[in-house]
Amino acid sequence: MTENLYVFLVFGGLVIIASLLYLGRLVNITVKTTSKIIELNEQLKYDPFMLMDRVYDHLKKIRIEDFSYKITYPGSEFERKKSTQKQGLSKSLATEDYSIYIEIVPKSFKGEERYIYTLILETLFLLIKTDLLMKIKTLNDTFTNIAKLQTFIQHDIKNIAQFVQTLSYNLQNIMDQKDEQRLVAYLKESSSGLLLRANKIINTLDIESEKQDEAEKKIDIKKSLENLVKSYNLSCKIKGNAYVYGRESKIFLIFDNIFKNIYDKSLKENLECSIEIKKNDDLVTTRIFDTGSKIEEIEKIFEPFHTAKTSGLGIGLYQVKNIVTRMGGKVGAENTDDGVMFDITIPEKLSIKKDLASA
Repeated sequence: MTENLYVFLVFGGLVIIASLLYLGRLVNITVKTTSKIIELNEQLKYDPFMLMDRVYDHLKKIRIEDFSYKITYPGSEFERKKSTQKQGLSKSLATEDYSIYIEIVPKSFKGEERYIYTLILETLFLLIKTDLLMKIKTLNDTFTNIAKLQTFIQHDIKNIAQFVQTLSYNLQNIMDQKDEQRLVAYLKESSSGLLLRANKIINTLDIESEKQDEAEKKIDIKKSLENLVKSYNLSCKIKGNAYVYGRESKIFLIFDNIFKNIYDKSLKENLECSIEIKKNDDLVTTRIFDTGSKIEEIEKIFEPFHTAKTSGLGIGLYQVKNIVTRMGGKVGAENTDDGVMFDITIPEKLSIKKDLASA
């Protein structure tokens, strides 16, 4: 009796040891396989569909004889069906943006084996979910950037369209030779600004044009402002002068967006404007005053898409701050007793970081 019990205990012990050795080996292989799957995901640059297409070679090493999946996200759907009717371990998730279904079919998943294969399933599921979220974020960021780009282009096209409207009105109301001469003079004064606007749109749409950087040159601030004031038909006195060295298109955009806002206000109000230009060491400060009504929520006017105008896009003054800041300068605005003042300070030698998108 004692001998039989002894044999039973020895046999039972051997079975336990063999089971532990098997599980230990399976755990070791599982850990290595999991690491290989994670490395594969990194090598495939977190592409969930390529991962699922190649992962089966690794799953076979841990006695997974079949697996299936169905993954969907905006515009894409990938699916693999099982070749067997055998039931396996599965996990699924469905959201508004994506859905995931994964099933693995091990040769055996009894007892402790089930926990090991559940770990594999959870790891694979988490990788796919993470990759999808990264893909969706990239997609959303792309759409957001496209929407922003479209808004910027729309803003510039709107300015050109307004110029064409004004030109059409003036053409229809030419009465004599003096009117013709005034129109020609107006076109000459406005042509440089109109060309800069058009080139900006073309450069935004044509990536190749970015290779041909605009030449930097000496810019007469007073002369540039005089041309802008004339193009908007504003009454504006200019005091002082200074020169900067840089790209004329950027200087144009800074002041054009400000005078555009003053011009829009002048259509409803009788106002005058004045400008003070000062140079202090290597900085040039330009202050633009208008006698029009004060700006509500003036602290927000440089924020993107903030506008008090029903037809406004909230882009112009945001462009101003974006360009000036990238030049290493500062821009501000404040309500005064007499109206509104814009304060723009830029370096004498302008430099814009090329790693930032052109505003």
